[in-house]
Amino acid sequence: MKIKWLKGKKTGTILLPSGTLFDRSVPKKVTLYFGALRKEMRIQWDRKLPANTIGLSPGLFSTFQIPTGLPYEVVIKGTEINIGPVIAIMLPKMISPKWLSYHLRYYSRIKGLIYVFTVKDIDTKTHTIRGYYYDPGPRNRHARWTIKRLPYPSAIYRRVFCRDIPQDLLKRVSGKVFNSRTFNKWELWEWLSQDPSLREHLPYTAKLTKIKDLDIILDTFGSVYLKRIESQQATGMFMVWKSEQGYHFVDRDRNETFISTPEAFEFIENLRCQDYIIQQAVPMRSEGRLVDFRVIMQKDRSQQWTCSGILARFGAKDSISTNFREAGQLKLGKAALEQVFQLTEQEAVDIEQKMKEICLQACSKIDQFGLFGDVGFDVVVDPNRKIWILEINKCHYLQMPIYVPGNYPMFRQVMTKPIEFAKSLAGFYKGA
Repeated sequence: MKIKWLKGKKTGTILLPSGTLFDRSVPKKVTLYFGALRKEMRIQWDRKLPANTIGLSPGLFSTFQIPTGLPYEVVIKGTEINIGPVIAIMLPKMISPKWLSYHLRYYSRIKGLIYVFTVKDIDTKTHTIRGYYYDPGPRNRHARWTIKRLPYPSAIYRRVFCRDIPQDLLKRVSGKVFNSRTFNKWELWEWLSQDPSLREHLPYTAKLTKIKDLDIILDTFGSVYLKRIESQQATGMFMVWKSEQGYHFVDRDRNETFISTPEAFEFIENLRCQDYIIQQAVPMRSEGRLVDFRVIMQKDRSQQWTCSGILARFGAKDSISTNFREAGQLKLGKAALEQVFQLTEQEAVDIEQKMKEICLQACSKIDQFGLFGDVGFDVVVDPNRKIWILEINKCHYLQMPIYVPGNYPMFRQVMTKPIEFAKSLAGFYKGA
């Protein structure tokens, strides 16, 4: 259905073409939705209005003007008329429009008002947000991002996990904010370990409360990782093993520190105060480099989990992490499996499929605790080809696929699929 924007028309009325099916199917009073905002409206019939057209005033709401140069969709269900979709991406800070535009590579099939914002841009008094919206330009050329005061959206793609998001926004977009909540390493262990079949694929994990905890797990597994419960990118992480004289700690920068047994109590007590977990070490090395896999799981327009790609990360030589941007390497998952394990192509495909199945099972589990739609798994395949889930990243590095030459199709899928999921959440796909 097309929209005809009417200048000077009363904001409390909607025009529909008379002499069509609308005459019989639409009541005289309806509720109009634009994003999370709603307005009670009256229907008027207009013989001059073309069929399959709705007439609206851009000034329907007192706090903002609806951007009229965009292609919108109109969904009519009973006494409700929904114009959109209105989708927002919540960012920690504004980034280059070049990267943002990759989300909208398929804007012609998304349509609507798509904008980005940060928490400081929210105005809870007017229920509006000062954001940058995407304008594709004439014939989808000369696209630009324009700043404007905009309504609360009908769906939010959350890319920031600060705790000061106004409850007013979360309440009004309730049930349509993904990824809806944060979780730390310990919470993830508690969630996934409830499932016996998933627990087989989790490194044993415990909270660091005293040095005895560390000793017991070291005696069982030989080496462990100490990780901050809330950290990212291996910040504050140590690999630890024990000798007769004391403990060996290696940090992410490959610095090794020996701490004698009498001095270890104070060192461990300091870590305990910073909230650490102890995790069984299941490292896999290839030519001196740690290797793990990033499995990107995203929901699609049907609101089902799918795998958008698998990448292998090779850390710097002798490093305890797989941060590929610090003298590491990045490869396609299948190619890395063939290289590291000397597998045939079919054997590598089979392992990738098993990774997907395990990650899909884990996605179903975390869905019990919130609404998620875009996560990145850190997975290890050990020398016996057993698959381990190390972590689930709620705000994974979306640009990672493009660092592999010739891998633009995967990058494009990773960037665009969350917007299709958001459109579905907003109610603008059939069956959604």
